[in-house]
Amino acid sequence: MKSSGSRIQSCQTVPDTFHARYSAKSRTYLYRFAVRKPCAETFKHNVNSLSQIPFSEWKRKPEFDETLLRSALKLFLGVRDFRTFTTIRSKLESQAPPTVRTLHKLELSRGEPLLDAHYDPTNAQYNYWNITCKARSFLYKQIRRTVGVLLAVAQGRVSVDKVQHMFECPSHESWDPRANSAPSHGLYLVNVEYDPRDLMPCDNAGELLTNTDAKIDHFTMSLLDEINRQKRKLRGCETHVTTPEGKTFKEQILSDGSILSLESNKSRGYGFVVDTKPDFQVAQVLPGLCMGSQDVAQDTNLLAINQITHILSLGVKVETVPSIVYRYEEVLDTPEYRLQSILEPCFMFIDEGRRRGCVFVHCNAGVSRSAALVIAYLMKQGLSFKEAHSHLKKARSVIKPNSGFVAQLLMYEGMLKDKTE
Repeated sequence: MKSSGSRIQSCQTVPDTFHARYSAKSRTYLYRFAVRKPCAETFKHNVNSLSQIPFSEWKRKPEFDETLLRSALKLFLGVRDFRTFTTIRSKLESQAPPTVRTLHKLELSRGEPLLDAHYDPTNAQYNYWNITCKARSFLYKQIRRTVGVLLAVAQGRVSVDKVQHMFECPSHESWDPRANSAPSHGLYLVNVEYDPRDLMPCDNAGELLTNTDAKIDHFTMSLLDEINRQKRKLRGCETHVTTPEGKTFKEQILSDGSILSLESNKSRGYGFVVDTKPDFQVAQVLPGLCMGSQDVAQDTNLLAINQITHILSLGVKVETVPSIVYRYEEVLDTPEYRLQSILEPCFMFIDEGRRRGCVFVHCNAGVSRSAALVIAYLMKQGLSFKEAHSHLKKARSVIKPNSGFVAQLLMYEGMLKDKTE
């Protein structure tokens, strides 16, 4: 970035969960082009628009039918499969779901030259136009190919019926070679829209700040006063409390609302319920892919019955069986752990295991870490986060990735979508 070409007008601190690209709710692009007027004089010398106009318009010939172009605009609006309008050709990205986009806005309007006639004397010889596009996301070259088709329609080189055919039969073979992708130098990003809640300012510690702190404090104090008044009305009772370390004591609420604590020397072990029942469910996720808890990974009979040939262990090491291929990844079940650091090697192991037999993915309980990885793998195959989570939930109802993993998976979904743009 050159300091002479950019100016930062304002900035603010945002939450750590905010991402400039993946948190965007919509993007608005502007494509500028100029059409030479029929009565314009023809220059005797060759004019290079790049040297004459710093923003470089795409200057078209006088044959331009505004009515035809407007009649084609409505074909692009709404939910459409834009496979014909992208140049991505890989097998995965050419499937229907990745190329379906919702176009909220596609408008043609009169434009203005960016330079005064004193600096560009050719301004008077052209009519300037704007095409505005708005959507949550776009495919690679989608806007430029859309503009190219619209201008081809306006010039009579492509019919409106042919454009309709491009949507009815979405395919690279449906592209009309008489239409060209519009040059990149006419395309501008003019706005990115975010959810206001994602942009709420934070302090240096990442805590949200609002301009209604005084109102919130007043409301909080009123609520606390009411709670204290109600507590004083409660009947005295005795409560047995067990800490996470296993210590026990009694709490007694006195008539004045105060609490008297009486510690006991008796220990009841852990301060939480320990689940000692083994979990032997083998959840069938995809052909050649299963998941569950570590109990399955250590049961040789279950492994043989389900024809498991590969085991992927996340954060929990298990005893190995000579006939099975193992891979271990040190994964912590904490919101801060970066899932993306292990995705690619784990995906390669799963793919290899599915080709040679069947892979079993596990962590400790088969609830958070292994579930998050399998959901990411399903998303890599083309499912959305919601679809992948629902699919795995049907196979194993107890899954529940921690909140940090969920946030990372949603961000990963945005990254996968962005690769198709």
